[in-house]
Amino acid sequence: MEWILCPWEKPEFFIYSSNVPPILYYALIPGMLMGLFLGIFIFFKGEKNLQTKLLFFVLLTFFIWGLLDLFLFATNSPLLVMWAWSLTILVEALIYVASFYLAVVFIKKKDISLISKFGLLSLLSPVILFLPTSYNLVGVNTADCTAIEGPIALYYSYGLEIFVVLGILFAYFFNRKSIKESSYKRAAGFFTTGLLLFLLFFSSGNIGKTNRAGTCWPPASLSACYPWSTPIQWRLPARSELP
Repeated sequence: MEWILCPWEKPEFFIYSSNVPPILYYALIPGMLMGLFLGIFIFFKGEKNLQTKLLFFVLLTFFIWGLLDLFLFATNSPLLVMWAWSLTILVEALIYVASFYLAVVFIKKKDISLISKFGLLSLLSPVILFLPTSYNLVGVNTADCTAIEGPIALYYSYGLEIFVVLGILFAYFFNRKSIKESSYKRAAGFFTTGLLLFLLFFSSGNIGKTNRAGTCWPPASLSACYPWSTPIQWRLPARSELP
C-alpha cells in the first residue's frame, strides 16, 4: 500500500523543498541563529542564575520552533505533518509560559513560589494531555499538507498566549513601585517591553499563519505571518513560479 503524499517532492536536509518560499528562510533563519547564539553566550558567559537559564530555554525553544516551522513547509508527508504540527503547538505553549516565568523572576529578582509553579504547569496541562488527540489536531489536508486544528490548537493555545501577555503587563505594573533602584526599574521596563515585542511578533506570525488552511499561502500574506520579512518582500514569486 502506498502512502498518500502531498504534491511536491521529499525535502532535502529536512527543511529544503520547492514548497518553501525563499523569503521564509530569510525571515526565520537569521532570527533563529541570532537568538540561539545569544542564549548560548549569555548562558556560558553570564551568571548561572535562574534568569539566564530561563532566557536560554526561551531562545532554545524558539530555535526549535523555527526548525519545526520550516520542516512543516518542506515535508510532503501527512504523517510527519501531524507529528511536527503537534510539537509546534507544544513548543509555542512552552515559549509563552517560560517567558511569563522569566518576566516575573526578572522583575521581582527572586523565584516564584511552589504554588505558582504548579499554576504555570496547569496552564500547560491541557496542551500536553490532549496533544495526541483530535481535540488538538483533527487531520491533514493532503492538498497542501496543512493540519486541521481542533479546539486546543485553535482556541486554547491563543487564549494562553493572550493570558501570558496580559500577565506580564500586570506583573510589571504591579511590582514596579516596589523596585527601589531607579536603574533596575528602567532595566525591568526595557526588558518587559522587549519580551512583549518578541511575543507579540511571535503571536502575529502564528495568527497569520494559522488560518483555517494553516499556512502562509498565498505568498503575499507572508508579511502577516512574519512581520519582520516585510522590508525584503518587494518581489516574491507566486507558488506556480517556484522551481
